[in-house]
Amino acid sequence: MTVSGPQSPSPKGSSSEPNQPADPAEVQKLKGSIEKIFEELPPKSKEVAALHQRLRSDLEGDVTVETVNKVNKLARIILFTENVAPFFQNSSLLQSIDLKYLNPILWLAIEEANRIGGISRNIGRYDIKDQKILIEIAKIAAAQHGEEVSYYILDYGITSEEALIEIAKIAAAQNGAGVSLYIQDYGIANEEALIEIAKIAAAQNGREVSLYIPFYRITDEKALIEIAKIAAAQDGRGVSEYIQNYRIRNEKALIEIAKIAAAQDGRGVSEYIQNYRIRNEKALIEIAKIA
Repeated sequence: MTVSGPQSPSPKGSSSEPNQPADPAEVQKLKGSIEKIFEELPPKSKEVAALHQRLRSDLEGDVTVETVNKVNKLARIILFTENVAPFFQNSSLLQSIDLKYLNPILWLAIEEANRIGGISRNIGRYDIKDQKILIEIAKIAAAQHGEEVSYYILDYGITSEEALIEIAKIAAAQNGAGVSLYIQDYGIANEEALIEIAKIAAAQNGREVSLYIPFYRITDEKALIEIAKIAAAQDGRGVSEYIQNYRIRNEKALIEIAKIAAAQDGRGVSEYIQNYRIRNEKALIEIAKIA
């Protein structure tokens, strides 16, 4: 189902005052159109399902001409998301979408962009100037493809560090390895934020975060110990293989990390136990018992 643009046809009765009751026949017709549109959409996300339900609700009860006009316009915009480049390049259209409808509509356009080549790798082609829209697109894309967004994050041209931190956190929860590999491309200077991102990433992929932990440039040893513990609980072998990347000198902390790792993957910890450089024989025996 394709349309030439986002302009909606004038519904019956649209010349009336906005707060006047809408023609029941027009409302019924629009309900049918909404159902058909959502039947033909790609696999549903919770955001799109919520959008579907919201539009249904808008057309229940005492429906006004203004509501019919609004829903009719939104239906046209939803269809227009199939024309990815014109959709993203229409800045006035994007800015006109009510915030409560913006996220799921962007989701639909991003899904189509991903289908034809990827939203992040092509984001520069769309020449989007509105930072708010770019940030929303990056957040949605990060929840779907964290590594790809991280790889192309510079192409988004997002200037707000606060927004970049939020995007990185979303990407880390989806793909801890990818965001860790490209964390420096975010240009985040706030160490506290980097620590939070690393923790989220470590819970998702302990091994790769341990491999790429130097890329975060975190100097706070206490924070590095916390990240290593999270990584150890997720992948005992992985954190043991790359424990030296954390540059932790506190032997007591290293013992605690090794114990957590041993409980998660005893064989893996036993294979890489020398990487911890633990000299306390009593502690090594305790770790061995856990493993």
